[in-house]
Amino acid sequence: MSDFPQPSSLSDPLEKAEVVNIGAADHVLAGGGCRALWVGGAGNLVCRFVGQKTNVTILNVPAGSLLPFRLSRVVRTSTTASSMVALR
Repeated sequence: MSDFPQPSSLSDPLEKAEVVNIGAADHVLAGGGCRALWVGGAGNLVCRFVGQKTNVTILNVPAGSLLPFRLSRVVRTSTTASSMVALR
Protein backbone atom coordinates (compact mmCIF):
# COMPACT_ATOMS: atom_id res chain seq x y z
CA MET A 1 0.00 0.00 0.00
CA SER A 2 1.10 3.52 -0.71
CA ASP A 3 0.77 6.71 1.23
CA PHE A 4 -0.66 9.53 -0.88
CA PRO A 5 -0.62 13.25 -0.11
CA GLN A 6 -3.99 14.66 0.81
CA PRO A 7 -5.62 16.99 -1.74
CA SER A 8 -5.99 20.61 -0.74
CA SER A 9 -9.68 20.27 -1.55
CA LEU A 10 -12.09 17.39 -2.17
CA SER A 11 -12.92 19.07 -5.47
CA ASP A 12 -9.30 18.69 -6.71
CA PRO A 13 -8.93 16.20 -9.58
CA LEU A 14 -8.34 12.57 -8.69
CA GLU A 15 -4.66 11.72 -9.17
CA LYS A 16 -3.95 8.20 -7.89
CA ALA A 17 -5.53 4.77 -8.14
CA GLU A 18 -5.09 1.67 -6.00
CA VAL A 19 -6.50 -1.77 -6.84
CA VAL A 20 -8.59 -3.06 -3.94
CA ASN A 21 -7.58 -6.62 -3.08
CA ILE A 22 -9.83 -8.43 -0.60
CA GLY A 23 -8.80 -11.95 -1.58
CA ALA A 24 -7.27 -12.84 1.78
CA ALA A 25 -8.16 -9.99 4.15
CA ASP A 26 -9.75 -6.55 4.44
CA HIS A 27 -8.15 -3.89 2.25
CA VAL A 28 -7.02 -0.98 4.41
CA LEU A 29 -6.65 2.32 2.55
CA ALA A 30 -3.68 4.09 4.16
CA GLY A 31 -2.89 7.76 4.01
CA GLY A 32 -6.33 9.11 4.88
CA GLY A 33 -8.40 6.73 2.77
CA CYS A 34 -9.79 7.21 -0.71
CA ARG A 35 -11.99 9.93 -2.18
CA ALA A 36 -14.01 7.63 -4.43
CA LEU A 37 -14.41 3.94 -5.23
CA TRP A 38 -14.90 2.42 -8.68
CA VAL A 39 -16.88 -0.85 -8.60
CA GLY A 40 -16.43 -2.87 -11.77
CA GLY A 41 -18.47 -5.95 -10.81
CA ALA A 42 -21.96 -5.70 -9.27
CA GLY A 43 -22.64 -6.87 -5.72
CA ASN A 44 -22.76 -5.85 -2.08
CA LEU A 45 -20.04 -3.64 -0.59
CA VAL A 46 -19.06 -3.75 3.08
CA CYS A 47 -16.87 -0.78 3.92
CA ARG A 48 -15.78 1.63 6.61
CA PHE A 49 -15.91 5.38 6.12
CA VAL A 50 -12.97 7.60 7.13
CA GLY A 51 -13.19 8.48 10.83
CA GLN A 52 -15.72 5.75 11.66
CA LYS A 53 -15.30 2.58 13.71
CA THR A 54 -18.20 0.54 12.33
CA ASN A 55 -18.77 -1.10 8.97
CA VAL A 56 -21.57 -0.18 6.58
CA THR A 57 -23.14 -2.52 4.02
CA ILE A 58 -24.26 -1.03 0.72
CA LEU A 59 -26.53 -3.46 -1.08
CA ASN A 60 -26.74 -4.12 -4.81
CA VAL A 61 -24.06 -1.74 -6.10
CA PRO A 62 -24.36 -1.84 -9.91
CA ALA A 63 -21.37 -2.70 -12.10
CA GLY A 64 -19.58 0.38 -13.35
CA SER A 65 -20.46 2.52 -10.34
CA LEU A 66 -18.28 5.40 -9.19
CA LEU A 67 -19.09 5.92 -5.52
CA PRO A 68 -18.08 9.33 -4.09
CA PHE A 69 -17.25 7.84 -0.69
CA ARG A 70 -14.27 8.61 1.56
CA LEU A 71 -13.40 5.10 2.72
CA SER A 72 -10.69 3.83 5.04
CA ARG A 73 -11.36 0.10 4.52
CA VAL A 74 -13.10 -2.37 2.23
CA VAL A 75 -14.17 -5.39 4.26
CA ARG A 76 -13.67 -8.88 2.83
CA THR A 77 -16.49 -10.59 4.73
CA SER A 78 -19.84 -10.30 2.87
CA THR A 79 -18.48 -8.07 0.08
CA THR A 80 -19.60 -9.58 -3.22
CA ALA A 81 -18.78 -6.59 -5.44
CA SER A 82 -15.59 -7.06 -7.45
CA SER A 83 -12.98 -5.32 -9.61
CA MET A 84 -12.77 -2.32 -7.28
CA VAL A 85 -10.33 0.57 -7.57
CA ALA A 86 -9.83 3.19 -4.85
CA LEU A 87 -9.27 6.70 -6.26
CA ARG A 88 -7.46 9.53 -4.52
